[in-house]
Amino acid sequence: MNVRSLKNVGFVGVMVMVLTGCASRCITMPANANTSQSFGSGFGQLKAIQLSTRTSAGDTLQGQVIVENKKSSNQQFQYQVQWLDKNGFNVGQLQPWTPVELYGDLQKTITFSAPTPQATSYNISFCRV
Repeated sequence: MNVRSLKNVGFVGVMVMVLTGCASRCITMPANANTSQSFGSGFGQLKAIQLSTRTSAGDTLQGQVIVENKKSSNQQFQYQVQWLDKNGFNVGQLQPWTPVELYGDLQKTITFSAPTPQATSYNISFCRV
């Protein structure tokens, strides 16, 4: 193996470590979470709080969470909801990631509805962009 090949292997190794380190910028919260959780870099500058669930008139589950930006500058994140049936299996297709920009020192309420009445719970994931 020559020096150039070793450099390429080293570069790939560093990139793998960098990319796997990004995973800590994400959190997943179940519908029954009763504590707030910080996500992203910046020591808790983004925080998901007050997760709540209710059933609409059509027996469809709805969820709501407040995301708080504790930093004075705007921050971007994305979220994705995974809907589950009473046995904990996925219901419907996984929703695409939804991007959000949250202005400094503000909160944003995110509301989401199940695709079918068979959904009895959910997990919501947040990732810092």
